[in-house]
Amino acid sequence: MPPPSQPPPSPPNAPSAPSWQSPSSSPSPSTQRTSTAPTYRATDSQSPSTSGCPPKPASRPPQCGPSTAQCTASSAFDTIYLVPLHGAISTYVDDTLNAGDTAFLSSVTAILSRYSTHRPDHDTIQFADISARTDADGIQCDAGFYTSSIDPLPLPLPLSSPFDNPKLLHSLAAKLLWVGRVARPDVLTNATQLSNMPDPTGADARRANDTLATLTRMPVTLHYPKIDVASLQVSVFADYSGSATSPFPKRQVGYLSALFDDSHRFSLLHWASHRPHRVCRGSCAGELLALAAAVASALDIRLLLQELLSRRVPMAPYTDSSAAYDVITSFKDQSGVLV
Repeated sequence: MPPPSQPPPSPPNAPSAPSWQSPSSSPSPSTQRTSTAPTYRATDSQSPSTSGCPPKPASRPPQCGPSTAQCTASSAFDTIYLVPLHGAISTYVDDTLNAGDTAFLSSVTAILSRYSTHRPDHDTIQFADISARTDADGIQCDAGFYTSSIDPLPLPLPLSSPFDNPKLLHSLAAKLLWVGRVARPDVLTNATQLSNMPDPTGADARRANDTLATLTRMPVTLHYPKIDVASLQVSVFADYSGSATSPFPKRQVGYLSALFDDSHRFSLLHWASHRPHRVCRGSCAGELLALAAAVASALDIRLLLQELLSRRVPMAPYTDSSAAYDVITSFKDQSGVLV
């Protein structure tokens, strides 16, 4: 088993975090550095036009890559088609998101011109009131437009009294949950707990209003900078809140996955906060459960990256629990191969 690695340092002006420990070490940096700057395009597809060519049969994937290369379905996500080292097409119902080099995007544009579609969006995309903007430094994502349309709840007095309309609270919690899952990981824990309250009180309604105020008064934009492909690594951070005596609704599992490079720039890929799916008899068991869930959620992401880049992408999990760290590292890997 290789010695434990130290986590990448926090970006400038980032809030302080616990001392993370990783069961696996980071790979040695490569000398070749190439930064990618893909262009993003989104299209809302409709039925084929009567004058255009009919769509190709499902058995023949569309030729969407440079020259004669064909798109292949990703084995990680069945809604993504890709051409290794060139680009990918992601679909959601009748919407598509295309990212890749110039030749790849030109080929995709030629195919989409045979269909009747809405006007494609370039560089600046808005989906379900979530905005994504492309600039020279990368991509900026925020949910400011959506949060500005959410109204707070009326508060009953006293706050300890039952809330008259639980459905109203759960509706606000669902809106907060949507924002937390796609653009604001800092409010996801509150939103998850509010959505699971069967008998809310006025104090819970005030907590929901405070969470909404955090979104509106403290706007946060997620930044996705250009990452050095040569030193790319998936890092996974996991944590658990609760103990053997904590009520089950108060226990929480949380984790996030991000892309790092040797310059310590990072891009958040996925995050989650929810109740544990199994009963934990202690905090160490909860930390191990959180770490297992975090690694499982990152495997598909790493597989997609490996398919797209045509090379192995290392992954390093981190935990702030010394007990969980000791349990994991006590299992000796005779091969010495990293995850």
